[in-house]
Amino acid sequence: MSLLYKPLDSITAADLQGLIDNQVPESLYIEYKLEVFDKPEEKKRLQFLGSISGFSNGVGGDLLIGVRAVDGIPVELVGLEQTEADGETLRIQQVVGTSIEPQVRMTIRPILLSNARTVLIIRLPQSWTAPHGIKKDGHYQFYRRNSAGRSPMTIPELRNAFSLASTIAEHTRRFHCATVDGTQTGAVRIPSIYGQAVCGSAFSAVLEWLRSVERRYGKPAKSWVYESVQKSGKRVYPGRKYAVQP
Repeated sequence: MSLLYKPLDSITAADLQGLIDNQVPESLYIEYKLEVFDKPEEKKRLQFLGSISGFSNGVGGDLLIGVRAVDGIPVELVGLEQTEADGETLRIQQVVGTSIEPQVRMTIRPILLSNARTVLIIRLPQSWTAPHGIKKDGHYQFYRRNSAGRSPMTIPELRNAFSLASTIAEHTRRFHCATVDGTQTGAVRIPSIYGQAVCGSAFSAVLEWLRSVERRYGKPAKSWVYESVQKSGKRVYPGRKYAVQP
């Protein structure tokens, strides 16, 4: 069971209780924390940032704040006081925004519990600008999420991540050129790498449609290939080649 394929707006306290009832362990997609971290504790701050960057450098996931876990198994929805939750949300945004480069995409949603306390869900989608590093003393630390938790990225993993980032940049450049040409010729082509060249409103429309498919069927659609974009009266069609149809 994972919350990742459920829209963040749709998650309720009952869904969180389901994690407790089903003893859903920490995994590649989910992690539990009772609190964020105490301000003076640098070690815990780095652990928290490692969890954030690890999800972004991996396949994405949810970090739940206010859940007591024992050996990675959630046992209680403790939550935060409402005023504390508001302050922690601002602190998370500030700390993450000033400590991780490139900046990660994240959404924080408070979930009100029956005890009038709040659990914070931090949702981090898979990033196409990875690897994301934690700045510390003029150096960067890189983490990646795996089934056993987070771990420092190895040299081969970093090499692959930087190589992929270069590939994405090249596809983004090609997509931009193709889009400019397409506005003149009436044909718009999309790079053949799923989700990598997130550029412009046209490609965003395709990604949003992809997410809706994933939510509907409850599983990733990475093996799918898409062909068209919604632009100037044209429609979006799933397929295996790239050709815009009027």
